[in-house]
Amino acid sequence: MTNTSPVSNGQKLNVQQAMALAAQYQSEGRLGPAEAVLRQILAALPTHGPALHLLGVVAHQAGQSETAIRLVRDAITQNPNVGLFHTNLCEMLRQAGQLEAAIAAGRNGTRLDPGSAIAHSNLGVALYDAGDYESAEASQMQALEIDGNVVQALNNLGSIKRQQEDRDAATELYRRALEVAPNHLEALNNLGAILSEQQRTEEARSALLRAVQLRPDYAEAHRNLGSVFLQEEDLKRARVAFGEALRISPDFVDAQIGLANVAREEKDYAHASSLLDSALARDPESTSALVQLGMLESDLGYVEKALTAYDRAIEFDPSAQSPKVAKAHLLIEHGDMDAAETVLQTVFAEDPDALGGHLAWAQLKKISVDDQTRLTLEKELDSLPDSAVTKKIPIFFALGKCLDDAGEYEAAMAHYLKGCALKRERIQYDPEGYANTVDDIIKTFDEKTVARLSEKGHASALPVLVLGMPRSGTTLTEQIIASHSRVHGAGELPDLLDLAGRSALTGEAIGFPASIANITPQELDSLGIRYCEGLRQRNPDAEFVTDKMPANFQAIGL
Repeated sequence: MTNTSPVSNGQKLNVQQAMALAAQYQSEGRLGPAEAVLRQILAALPTHGPALHLLGVVAHQAGQSETAIRLVRDAITQNPNVGLFHTNLCEMLRQAGQLEAAIAAGRNGTRLDPGSAIAHSNLGVALYDAGDYESAEASQMQALEIDGNVVQALNNLGSIKRQQEDRDAATELYRRALEVAPNHLEALNNLGAILSEQQRTEEARSALLRAVQLRPDYAEAHRNLGSVFLQEEDLKRARVAFGEALRISPDFVDAQIGLANVAREEKDYAHASSLLDSALARDPESTSALVQLGMLESDLGYVEKALTAYDRAIEFDPSAQSPKVAKAHLLIEHGDMDAAETVLQTVFAEDPDALGGHLAWAQLKKISVDDQTRLTLEKELDSLPDSAVTKKIPIFFALGKCLDDAGEYEAAMAHYLKGCALKRERIQYDPEGYANTVDDIIKTFDEKTVARLSEKGHASALPVLVLGMPRSGTTLTEQIIASHSRVHGAGELPDLLDLAGRSALTGEAIGFPASIANITPQELDSLGIRYCEGLRQRNPDAEFVTDKMPANFQAIGL
């Protein structure tokens, strides 16, 4: 180079020295100085392929995707036989979502440089994103044969094994990746996600917290962390984690679904509905969103709407198990045993070991000693770690029922008690506080209040309230009543206690029975109208609608 050579410490550099300096800056993350040196080289030698390529890499690191791709393509035009150029172009195109072009570039990279582990690995990741898992696995195995410590290959091969539902192999591969590079963000996130799937929540939480500490704006890791907290029934921390994922990435559908799940668990149904509406507006075919919507509609007593949501999910993804299992549970709950059996037979035809299917089947059928359901549940229980409390609870209860069916009553009771003990650990219950609430109800609904408000509510024969302690026969009672052609059985509705705990004027949640203390006859009538409007939405044609929420006994005075 002549008078346009880059200058370092007052001395002009030749091209080779200038490229070495630019590469050093780039590797140190000093993108501005690297770009400045490369621009000077290209001012003197506009067709210098290595400079064009490295400038493309710098642009890619700076988030300038289109510029990066253009520069590397220019480099390939000048030097078409450099494998590294094609290999890096493959990754840039993949990240830009141009998978067909990425795979073509990746194949060029491996053809030109068959001994490059990174070339094979980049091609494998592009093939994985395109859904060609078999070819992706072959590419990553080739990469690891060349160099067994290629982090990207180990991580991607782990994701391939996860896709194949070989969770043990996937976990081991993610751990191997982290042995090579302890701070590899994607491997930390993936390890946390798969440990969460295995109910190993403590280990999952540790990996994911490490990921978000290293990169606080890692939205997917925050979302996965929210899922772990949700498994642990730590709703407060789950809400924070999902909220952080959405703050970073406002259009993150999976984070919206997770936050909707939290809202539903907290019985904040309006917020849950709003979040699911937003998620489905962005991804109308999201199986997870539709299943959550079905569960929300079921909680609210809208059985037909729930079934519609599940059916839409099945239509969009016929291989998905979760909407079928959720549909079967709903059908069982509402007494349509034949339809539930048909759905579950479909589930077992696709996956004989489907845990959710067997949990529902245990509820649906009388289980014999050697029934596959009992064997599957016992095997699953034996395989679960101690931390898998959320998953163990329904299995203990289902196995208790299986053992009871088989006449093994002592063993059945032992399983029931184990399930109850685990469940009790997750329940925050203050006996003294509840006793005070009961005292407040007694004081509120004294003779004077009852006389003042008696017959002042909404005069409607629509509601049929079935009250009682849980497991006392409320379901059977409702089924008997709802067998009449003029009656619709709406199940356990949250409406009455929700309305009763709000100000009749503002709708603000102030708690029951404080909300009733100074209520006027007009406000009482308005509350009754709103309650009946909610019942009417469940079935516009029914003359009577049952509400069998057992906890409504608290509102008998109302």
